[in-house]
Amino acid sequence: MSFISIPPFWITVAAGILAFVLGIAYMARTGAIAKDFKLVITDHRRVVTMALVSQGLALCFIGIVVTVLALTGRHDLSAKVVLFLSAGMLLVFGLVTAATGGRGEYVVFRFGQIGTVIAAMMILVGQVPR
Repeated sequence: MSFISIPPFWITVAAGILAFVLGIAYMARTGAIAKDFKLVITDHRRVVTMALVSQGLALCFIGIVVTVLALTGRHDLSAKVVLFLSAGMLLVFGLVTAATGGRGEYVVFRFGQIGTVIAAMMILVGQVPR
């Protein structure tokens, strides 16, 4: 069974689930990552926490939107625009993570940069007409 023989519905659902799981992973590791920075000023630790939680929530939101659109079977123009914008945002997250924290010691960042790009590609492949 090749990747292309998988129905687009399941590819899109899997992409949404992957984005959601990545968001949960970001939020789950927030406390440990913020503690590792050993920042003197509490406000800086809060900024790091805010950034990680915000990215995690955004990934969860994108995952939910993509999954709901796939499960409802929406194929109109507005659904396709939302899916393409979601894929674009996932690509942006992947590029930002690669440029900023992707080479660091935290596994969630290393996997996050690859996972978000894979999820974006899955959304785009799921939209290819067959």
